[in-house]
Amino acid sequence: MRIREKDDVEMRKNESRKIGAGAQKWKQSAFLMLIPMVLLPGLFFAGCQGGQGGQPDAGAIFREAYTKAEDSAGSTSWYESSFSFSPSGTAALTNGEAETETAGEGTEEGDAGGQSYSLRSDTVYRKEPFGLYTVSVSNAGGTPGTLESYTIKGDGEYLLYTASDDVWTKSSLQEMNTDSKEQVELLKLLSQAKSQSYLREEELDGILCHKLEITFTGEALRNVVETVVSASGMDASGSGLAGLLVESLSNREDGDAVRGYCWIEKDTGLLTRVEIDGAEILQKTFSSIDGAENGVTIQECKITGGFTEVEGGTFPDLPEEAQSASSAEAVG
Repeated sequence: MRIREKDDVEMRKNESRKIGAGAQKWKQSAFLMLIPMVLLPGLFFAGCQGGQGGQPDAGAIFREAYTKAEDSAGSTSWYESSFSFSPSGTAALTNGEAETETAGEGTEEGDAGGQSYSLRSDTVYRKEPFGLYTVSVSNAGGTPGTLESYTIKGDGEYLLYTASDDVWTKSSLQEMNTDSKEQVELLKLLSQAKSQSYLREEELDGILCHKLEITFTGEALRNVVETVVSASGMDASGSGLAGLLVESLSNREDGDAVRGYCWIEKDTGLLTRVEIDGAEILQKTFSSIDGAENGVTIQECKITGGFTEVEGGTFPDLPEEAQSASSAEAVG
């Protein structure tokens, strides 16, 4: 009897060992099954955050910075445009075909001499109540100018105060689109971005930034194109040459399109600088006009800008001289 009891005890121990071993194997299997459930969401998230080759997603970085500036309660920004060219003839489109005429002035080749244009605009935008403050310094073909302006929401209208040569005038606007992308020059430029690619991390003024390459539509250079066409007399017939050239710029392949760079602060998402060097692509575009060999030579075309603040800030007070300014006729 004792031997049998001993055997029964031993059998129960063996069964317990088998059950324990089975439970241990089940735990190991369950743990292995949980690994992909834990890792996959992380891998999926990392895949969403990264671009090609494991780089950050340039499009997402750019869109976030643009939206942050567009939707903010207020922003402070700057915008600069400078370009120069030498017109040596006039090219007009007739029935869709370009014709070239010699200017008859200047050098033997008809060179009419170089012209330079520049604009620096500093802007403070406030969403509510609407306010727009701008100081613009320009040089149009050798004619300098400075313009300071305030646009604010009044009682059922918008009031525009402008100062030129230290003289203030006041006008009223019945209607106005107050969206930041319509009023902030830098946002107008950035809205013309077609695609973005990630280059690298780079310090700008001691701040670590994402550096992106941006491809723009031809609209980014419309003001330059229209000024060159008008000042050079290339479209004396008024056939819409400037519009055709802008369309041509927009239709170019990405590898031969209007391109630039932007720097976005890595920690804050602030789009601190954008720049376009459009001289080469503009020269190709103007040179592509049939029969316009004596048209224009683009010597320089640079557009730069950036936000210094997109979290509101302080809107400058309207000077007393502006408040007492004489009224001009209502517009709009």
